[in-house]
Parts: sequence; structure tokens; C-alpha cells
Amino acid sequence: MECSKNNLFTKEVSNQLIIFINERRKDKLQIDDLAAISGFSKFYLQSFFKAHTGIPLGRFIKDTYLNHAAHELINSQSTILTIALNAGYGSQQSFCRAFRKKYKITPNELRKSGATHKIL
Repeated sequence: MECSKNNLFTKEVSNQLIIFINERRKDKLQIDDLAAISGFSKFYLQSFFKAHTGIPLGRFIKDTYLNHAAHELINSQSTILTIALNAGYGSQQSFCRAFRKKYKITPNELRKSGATHKIL
């Protein structure tokens, strides 16, 4: 019974982190911010998240920002630079590199193809 309660707790904490990151993505959260908010150490939080989701926390945060950016590229008229900065990148170039690495397409190519390109 205790093991079951523990599994429910860890699943709930993981789910709450995911929800929090998605809801606060415009705040450009970093792992240090999440550790301070959660009360866990940075190391423990990263280990905990990966153990319970299979995804490194930093990767999840970046992927969340990139997914939102992809939606913005398709559904808004914002410049790529504006979208890059809103996604937490310091430059358009670093955003484009990360975007291409994840989706195998540039932000400009996605925007031109619109929703016809299945990346999301």
C-alpha cells in the first residue's frame, strides 16, 4: 500500500511540474527557478523528473518552448526573431539551430509550409 501511495505522489509531482512549465512558459523558466519553487534541490529535481518521465528536465523545458514556437510560426505573424526571444533564445541563429535539430526543418520552411508539415 505504501508503495502505491509513493507512486501516486511521484506521478502527481511530475504531472504538476509538466503543467506548471506549460502554463508558465512565457516566464522563461530555468531549472534553478523550478528547484526554488518546488523546494527540491536542482540535482534532485532533475534526477526525479528524468526517473519518472524518461526525459531530462532541461530537454523537456526546451522542447516545450520549441513546440510553442512552432505553433506560433504557423498561427501568427510574429517575426522569427520575436518568436525566438519569446522562446528564451538569445538570438535568432541559436533558435534556428535548435529548431532545425529538433524538427529537421527551419522555422522559415515551417512557416512557408504552414500546417501541412507534420511536426507537431
